[in-house]
Amino acid sequence: MANSPYVVVGTVNVWSIATLTIEPGVVVEFDNPFRTLSVGGTLIAVGTANARIVFTSIQATASPETQVVMEPQRVHLGNGSGFV
Repeated sequence: MANSPYVVVGTVNVWSIATLTIEPGVVVEFDNPFRTLSVGGTLIAVGTANARIVFTSIQATASPETQVVMEPQRVHLGNGSGFV
């Protein structure tokens, strides 16, 4: 959490032999709606009620009706924000 928010500026791939751990309270910002987080390995992202993990847009004017979509191997982010 020390360097949060983390800004995604390209496609992020977590390969089958890798693990990505996202700590409680971390904010992950995507710099445009076409960025992806593709997980073929392991994603550990366990937030708490007081320290949620947030995947959001870096755009200050993001629309509240957009969302983060979780699929088995991918997170899709529109131009808004969502909580996971």
